[in-house]
Amino acid sequence: MADPADQISHEPGDQAQCDLWFPETLIPVGARKARVLPVQVMVPSHSRFIMPRLIPSRMTGDLLAGMWELLGGLGAHRI
Repeated sequence: MADPADQISHEPGDQAQCDLWFPETLIPVGARKARVLPVQVMVPSHSRFIMPRLIPSRMTGDLLAGMWELLGGLGAHRI
């Protein structure tokens, strides 16, 4: 018998997974300074299309702004 968890389907706009990735690449950020910057990643459940966005920090404002940018890429509109 098939596992019910294997039969889950998602309609467009139902759900997306959002996470942070920290690549090992150093990015120049100023006068002779380099940092590892976070990449915010969003994956819509219906398509599994990976959408990345480099953000300047893990602070709340940067995370929320990054999420809005990624959601806008999916066609979401601000209310």
